[in-house]
Amino acid sequence: YADCILEDSEWPIAQDDCIATQRIADAARKSADLQQVIKL
Repeated sequence: YADCILEDSEWPIAQDDCIATQRIADAARKSADLQQVIKL
């Protein structure tokens, strides 16, 4: 959760929003990894 707070951010980020953002980022990384594997 702490990783989610941006130093330049002027507003607090809700914990739920942070978790959702991290999940989306993880999913994007996984799909990108899968696409790279498929290309190989």
